Amino acid sequence: GGYTQKDVQEVARCFTGWTIIAPRGAGAAAQAIINPRMADMIRNNPGSFIYRPGVHDNGEKIVLGHKIPAG
Repeated sequence: GGYTQKDVQEVARCFTGWTIIAPRGAGAAAQAIINPRMADMIRNNPGSFIYRPGVHDNGEKIVLGHKIPAG
């Protein structure tokens, strides 16, 4: 029983791409400069979750012996 380090890593890979918009205002100005389209979202939704597909790990994962297909 129990979890292995590999189990923890594979679960973490499943959640890649999810982040919080400007938590406590941190990095809001930098994010707005890097991606101006995000400026309104940052201003209106600080602390909200957002999915960023460009930083998601699309590879196949195996979590607790169950295969999660790529994507």
